[in-house]
Amino acid sequence: TFPNHYSIVTGLLPSNHGIVSNNMYDPEMDKTFTISDRDAVESEAWWGGGEPIWTAVQKQGANAATYFWVGSEAPFDGIRPEYWYIYDGSVPGNDRVDQALAWLDMPESERPRFISLYFSEVDDAGHWNGPRAQETAQAVANVDGYIGRLLDGLEARGVYDRVNLMVVSDHGMSQLSPDRVVALDEYIDLDDIRYFDGSPLIGLWPEDGKTQEIFEALDGAHPNLHVWLKDDLPERFRYADNPRIPPIIGHVDDGWSIART
Repeated sequence: TFPNHYSIVTGLLPSNHGIVSNNMYDPEMDKTFTISDRDAVESEAWWGGGEPIWTAVQKQGANAATYFWVGSEAPFDGIRPEYWYIYDGSVPGNDRVDQALAWLDMPESERPRFISLYFSEVDDAGHWNGPRAQETAQAVANVDGYIGRLLDGLEARGVYDRVNLMVVSDHGMSQLSPDRVVALDEYIDLDDIRYFDGSPLIGLWPEDGKTQEIFEALDGAHPNLHVWLKDDLPERFRYADNPRIPPIIGHVDDGWSIART
């Protein structure tokens, strides 16, 4: 979620903007980042790899507004959007839309030229229930309703033909099963891993001197698990050129997941 969201607003690959995962380790800072860590989420030190569009807008002398977007809670070059919120998933979608419309009602000197909205319902429902569940279909219908509310609001204000509206998504989902799980502790000693991120992707920071041993233990260990050393990662992933990317990288096949134990 975080790498893709930040790529959307910077135009950069994760290996360039530096948000390489939802949870990551930075060897230069010797610190870890998780999406639930408020200090990390709001720290400019983690977000300095690429200028987001709202910063570019602010630098041009216009105002930007974000009703939740990855990266908008931290400054870039000391600049935040003029209007922004700390993420709170409990805020109803209609409230988010109504705030965006209220921003458009502001006097021209205060009105934002860029606005972002984020709706988490489909992501939440899909993670909890699976992409094929009725709850997920209902979440899609709910978000469709929010977009309809936004369009109606633009029409009512006579600005529909003056607004460029882009609807984007950060990632897809596959149906999982307890019968399709790769258990890492069947192949390696997890005490040899200093930092772990994964499922369905995998990123491992082994203890010093353990990288080759752990890689060899995982390489070919399971037919649905695919791992590479960072230096050997296929070019098509365009993912190896950042110090936050771990020494061992991999993924499982579509529909599979990874468990530590």
